[in-house]
Amino acid sequence: MKLTDTDKKYLLEKIYGGIKQTFEEDLPQIEEAADVTTYTLYKGDKSDGRISRTKAIALCGREGWLSGLSRAAFHWTAMREVKGKPNRYVGFDAHKLFR
Repeated sequence: MKLTDTDKKYLLEKIYGGIKQTFEEDLPQIEEAADVTTYTLYKGDKSDGRISRTKAIALCGREGWLSGLSRAAFHWTAMREVKGKPNRYVGFDAHKLFR
């Protein structure tokens, strides 16, 4: 999945602190992760089941999703809180990248 220019700008500025060379080196892996990451909705520590990427973006917000995706792209997994829902989380699993 190719990220939008707005997505790339957010990642470069907020996640990579403006370090363009590192961001450009990492971008292909983040975009690949967008194609293979699976998402799970959690209430506390209990799974409510898998959800789609579209649902994950809706629950976390685009910036929350980008943050979780970029973390999972290099660390297999990540968790992000659901906006406005205490004790609700979206799990990101990108382990398929590492096979």
